[in-house]
Amino acid sequence: MCLSNARSESIISPRFLAAEPGVTEKLARFSIKSDHLFLAALGPSRRTSVLSLFNRRKLCDIHNSRSTSRETQPWSAAVSRSFVILTKAVSAVSGPKSRLKLFIDLGPYLSNFLSRHRGAEMRKNVFEMFDDFQLIKRYRLDRAGIIFVTDLVRDVISPSTTRSNAIPAELKVVLMLRFLATGKMQQCSADDLGPSQPTISRVVMQTIMALTARHIVMHFIDFPTTPRVIQQKQTQFMQIAGFPRVVGAIDGTHIKIIAPSINEDVYVNRKRYHSINTQVVFDAEYNILDVVPKWPGSTHDARIFTESGLNKHFETGLVPPGCHLLGDKGYPLRRWLLTPFSRTVTEAQINYNRAHRSTRSVVERGIGQWKRRFHILHSEIRYSPEKVCRIIMACAILHNICKKRNIPSPPTLENRDDGDEDGDESTPASTRDPAGSIARSASSLLTMQYI
Repeated sequence: MCLSNARSESIISPRFLAAEPGVTEKLARFSIKSDHLFLAALGPSRRTSVLSLFNRRKLCDIHNSRSTSRETQPWSAAVSRSFVILTKAVSAVSGPKSRLKLFIDLGPYLSNFLSRHRGAEMRKNVFEMFDDFQLIKRYRLDRAGIIFVTDLVRDVISPSTTRSNAIPAELKVVLMLRFLATGKMQQCSADDLGPSQPTISRVVMQTIMALTARHIVMHFIDFPTTPRVIQQKQTQFMQIAGFPRVVGAIDGTHIKIIAPSINEDVYVNRKRYHSINTQVVFDAEYNILDVVPKWPGSTHDARIFTESGLNKHFETGLVPPGCHLLGDKGYPLRRWLLTPFSRTVTEAQINYNRAHRSTRSVVERGIGQWKRRFHILHSEIRYSPEKVCRIIMACAILHNICKKRNIPSPPTLENRDDGDEDGDESTPASTRDPAGSIARSASSLLTMQYI
């Protein structure tokens, strides 16, 4: 280790030299180079004493501590040792009066060194730690599923460089899945997986934005329009309660959010909490066929459906005639949207309502599965409404991926339906313009198939 020409090795930061003119006689910076910790010292008279204390062996002991196991050599112990050796060096190269100031000068650089390398030291490889069962329990996808999702967004989220311990695409997907699956504070994921909380916050949203790109949404959330697929969906619904020509069951569910700073009152739903009212359509096998996650909580289900792209698909004939959706009495009656009788008089009406209720319960159980799989949908999402729209869409895409790959739902302590019944709302809620303008603003940020 030779520091005789520290300036020529560019170990000293020009930015630091410009900011600290008096640094010419002090230790200037910590830097990692060729797997060793180098100290650059300006001032020939003091370089010898620094090198005598910070000899190669001690520096390697600190830097190479990451190669040992956490049980035998914790990173915190290496940090403590580095401070001890740093203190000795400061004592050797400085007099009593300037010792404290020199130590303070070195503090930011030691902190920068530790912060840059702590994440790499503490990061975990979940593929080596857990089998498929444990991965599904923690991240909702098995090993092959995580790699599959990573391949979908790899071109967008892969780091452009390997410098500064860049986070690989696989770890970014794992961090996103952990956030969506648990809904916990991001600091918990930082403690579990290694990267800092600010890094996790940035990585999670970057991955969610990549996953909700238009071409991915259209591939995994696609309402059937071809005769073969429609017939398959109708046959599956027919087997439930004998209700013919049903291709999907529709309902709305409220996703709780933190009170937004703009138009806060528009997001308060009839249950008196802030939410995004999300329209969702399920098939008989609990796949999501359509999702509209952009309307404030005060918006009625009927208005969401009337202004949705799915309604336009039926009205314009893109969906072939003879196909039916089943909804509760909060939806308007259409020739292709069937709702239950409010009052049953004849035996035929009673039988119709019974078959309707049994068949439409698919959407309530589907919403329950969806929310139990991704607990972020159960908790209060502490993001802006525009970002919440993306989070909901990402959960819908991942739910369908789990269904297509036959990944079971995680075990839960409760088994209940989480659909939100709006049947007691006989008339639509206020259709004031803020809700519509907010939804249009969200749709401009959220690229989806049906808006």
